[in-house]
Amino acid sequence: DLIATVPQRFADRVEDPFGLMTSPHPARLPDIAINLFWHAKYNRDPANLWLRQLLVELFADGTAPRSE
Repeated sequence: DLIATVPQRFADRVEDPFGLMTSPHPARLPDIAINLFWHAKYNRDPANLWLRQLLVELFADGTAPRSE
């Protein structure tokens, strides 16, 4: 058995596909910002761009500005 504290949006995405169970954290946790960083030489790298776009589609909440 394992336990993890993860963002709710992530938990919602992986609960059913992986047969996991979620429950609320017993303590109030502060909101945090999640950011993507990469070296400028990868700005136009197709694989890096694909990964960045995938992560934004999966986990962005729409409240933060996007950087290309």
